[in-house]
Amino acid sequence: MPLDLIEISCIELEKCVQ
Repeated sequence: MPLDLIEISCIELEKCVQ
């Protein structure tokens, strides 16, 4: 699972909370 995919997913959802 590439980190890029997660980053894009976060941006797409517009909710990157860790």
